[in-house]
Amino acid sequence: MPFGYFLKKVWVLLPLWFVFGCGSATVTPKGGMDVIEAKRDPFVIIDLAEDGRYVSRELLDLAGLSDREVKTRLALALGRIGSYEGVDVLSALACDKAAQVRKLAYFSLGLIAGDGVLDLLKKRLTVEKSPDLIGACLGALGQVGGESVPDILAGYFENDNAVIRAAALRAMGIYGAAGIPVSGQIITAISLHLTDLAKQVRFMSVFALYRIVALSSEPESAIFDALRKAATQDSSPDVRGYAIRTLAKLGKMDAELLKETLADKHDRISAQAAFSIGLVKGDAHCVLARQAMIIVAKRLTEEPSLLGSTYAHTVRAALEEAAKCRANLQIKTAAASIYQNTTSEPIDQRSAATAKVKCLASLVADYDDVSLVACDPARPYAGKRMLSKRLGKGKETSPEAIKLLSEMLTDPDPRVVLAALDSLGPLPGNKAKQAVLAAFEHHNPIVVSAVFDTLAANGENFAAYKGTMSAIELALKRYLPFNHAQAPLVSAAAALAALKTPQAIELLSKLAIDPRPAVRSAVLSAYDSLVNENPPKLLTPIQPAHPITPKEKSYWRTKTATATIITTRGSFVIDLNPSIAPATVASFVELATDGYFDDSEIHRVVPNFVIQAGDPTGTGLGDPDYMLRCEVSPTPYIKGTVGMALAGKDTGGSQFFVTISPQPHLDGKYTVFGHVTSGMDTVELIEEGDSILSIDIDTPQ
Repeated sequence: MPFGYFLKKVWVLLPLWFVFGCGSATVTPKGGMDVIEAKRDPFVIIDLAEDGRYVSRELLDLAGLSDREVKTRLALALGRIGSYEGVDVLSALACDKAAQVRKLAYFSLGLIAGDGVLDLLKKRLTVEKSPDLIGACLGALGQVGGESVPDILAGYFENDNAVIRAAALRAMGIYGAAGIPVSGQIITAISLHLTDLAKQVRFMSVFALYRIVALSSEPESAIFDALRKAATQDSSPDVRGYAIRTLAKLGKMDAELLKETLADKHDRISAQAAFSIGLVKGDAHCVLARQAMIIVAKRLTEEPSLLGSTYAHTVRAALEEAAKCRANLQIKTAAASIYQNTTSEPIDQRSAATAKVKCLASLVADYDDVSLVACDPARPYAGKRMLSKRLGKGKETSPEAIKLLSEMLTDPDPRVVLAALDSLGPLPGNKAKQAVLAAFEHHNPIVVSAVFDTLAANGENFAAYKGTMSAIELALKRYLPFNHAQAPLVSAAAALAALKTPQAIELLSKLAIDPRPAVRSAVLSAYDSLVNENPPKLLTPIQPAHPITPKEKSYWRTKTATATIITTRGSFVIDLNPSIAPATVASFVELATDGYFDDSEIHRVVPNFVIQAGDPTGTGLGDPDYMLRCEVSPTPYIKGTVGMALAGKDTGGSQFFVTISPQPHLDGKYTVFGHVTSGMDTVELIEEGDSILSIDIDTPQ
């Protein structure tokens, strides 16, 4: 290795003392502090590097400044950039005298990991005294992982401080994301905290069990008993909801548990119970779905007005699970009863829930096709989507059904087209395949993306069909030149990997040199699924499609702003947080002020999880023709947190979500840019198909 190369790298290597402890070492910039300040504002250096996703010597030198705010911003920026080149400086910042600098350094080290990080975090645990900082250190350990981590975390389960106990259990849940089994002793130790006096500790205990129990050998029956008790008797609805999910995931939901949890006094927990049926495998799924239908139909018969309340989530979830099963007499009778109750009482006509339930009930009850298509006059596409689901059921779909589904591919509403593609994709026969591939000619890039998604989900079905590759090549030729239409190319990467033919792999390698980061990221993910293929070298990252200048970021960091979101169910208010997510807030405010969100459908609602909106197409695939950099932070996802939806790192746009309950698995992965401060009852009432009428922004001086 040339001596000059060594000299070039020696500064970066110097902080490796961190592995052996912090001592009194400091990071000193080459040329002195005054040189840096004279060249450029440190915050400008940080913002440009964070936005460009690069690490420079000029950036790393900032660690030697004494300004606490500079070091705080630097610590967070290095984590957002995500480059291993920043690990050594982060390790030095982890020993800074300022608590906030250390906390953000721990957070960022957890995002990057790397050699020596685990040892550093272990040592810092023996030094830190504040529960908040110990918790940050534990969280980073859970993110970094390693064979010794579960035992380290378990050592804090019995800490006297509830904040530390909760942090250790949360970190264990984060550790579970890596899919590494843990010992039965640790699982038992976690389960003991299902009865902890502190609600947050109980919640993090069940969160940890949800993430790791399925990875390990059969736990003791006492653990299932404890989870069952938590699901039905815990005073916290958050604990009950997660316990229900965990039992369903483990195949331990039975008729008795379902009956009891469907009767929960909180509608979002009864909805969680119905939704969790989808986690149950095998024949038990449809047995439970049938039982849920009978219970829900009976309650609606007694109180039809419940469809105008949050109980509509429970009804919808029960119907959606029943729709996956063969409709026997019991299911049809229950669905017919629910259908009748959608019109037997005067219910708020603005409610999309009633229409959604009516359509689903019509589908499950097996009513005729005409009534199904016309079941929701205000949303005609809804009935067509239901009809396409029915037509696509079974592997022996009739030629008439394929013909009707093919005709739906020309519907002017992309939501209908997407539903038809979903039904046609798995069907055998050339007619269905021809119809799917013909949709590549659609004018809407969202539809073209959905065609690629269909191929990705049904790769084996299309791999041998001779017309597949030629249709893909034409679609790629059409979309490669357009910078704003990257969604089809992102979807194309997964489709090519699923096809696995030599021609498909060759096309995938060509996508690796696309200048758009999201496309290249999708290519890397695609190669991860190809065992015997190595990804080609990718281009260096470029600036995002929608940059925000350091001056604009500086402006927004000093502002306070609120967004009043007016929906067909009422209003709710979000306190925006530009101090931690200035670019995201700036974009959201600009779009809202321009009326981008006006009269747009709230297209996704998952019971006891999130509502998601911000897509004027209503498909879940729309964006404002640009991407935002992720601005992740240690801010947790508690109830009412507002985050930016993603299709991968740095792919934010206009779609945002609001959490209906705490969701720690989202922490540090999605940009938090606000929190609901009033109107959470409205958020919980919202159903798929409700609309945002407008968003009012207030930025007081």
